[in-house]
Amino acid sequence: MFKHNFVIAPVVTVDESTGSRRYTTPNGDSYQSVTKFISDNWDKSFLDKWKKRIGEKKAASESLRATDRGQRLHNTVYHYLMNDERNYRSSLNSDPWDKGLFLKIKPKLDKITEVRLLEKSLYSDSLKLAGTPDIIGNYDNVLSTIDLKTSGKDKLEEWITTYWLQCSIYSRMYAELYGEMPAQSVIIMAIEDNPQPMVFIESSFKGQLRLEAFIENPVKFQEQLIAERKANKLLEKKK
Repeated sequence: MFKHNFVIAPVVTVDESTGSRRYTTPNGDSYQSVTKFISDNWDKSFLDKWKKRIGEKKAASESLRATDRGQRLHNTVYHYLMNDERNYRSSLNSDPWDKGLFLKIKPKLDKITEVRLLEKSLYSDSLKLAGTPDIIGNYDNVLSTIDLKTSGKDKLEEWITTYWLQCSIYSRMYAELYGEMPAQSVIIMAIEDNPQPMVFIESSFKGQLRLEAFIENPVKFQEQLIAERKANKLLEKKK
């Protein structure tokens, strides 16, 4: 049984009628979604190369499959963390493949010692953004912004910068609304071809510095990332 210490979530409405998700805050402000903000400011040339390599039709199919996979896992996790035994069991047993993915991350979910917010929308007046974090609560007794991901294969940490940015924005929102900054971001990733999940943990101090650099100049930020990766590869070759 998970301990619940829920904060009172703000009343935020979501509008997707224009094809681009917008959130309306209790004050009537309309804010862009976190994911759209990051996507609009992120170089997607690697996606174009991927689509070209495997073909547009297959790329669309794979993207849809990944989205559905993630949504089903989130549904099971939601019921599990809510201590909703009936719906949790029903969701868990609906598909053997989905069950396998969930069981991979279950030991990591069991490290959540308190749940404060579960799939409730937040917003930031300073960033003029809104969005819905997966979980905010204590992970190993440390207040954390926790994000759930699925992947076909293992990922290197240098590939998940957008995930860190997403978590950092949610942490900022929580701090603005409730006066307490989560101490860390935690990404729990279920991998299709690996029996073990991947868990990445980063301090909020580091995350907020990265977020500020990204907001200040997204292009320069990404150029520096590429330069750092090239430098690291050269160092590895020299070793």
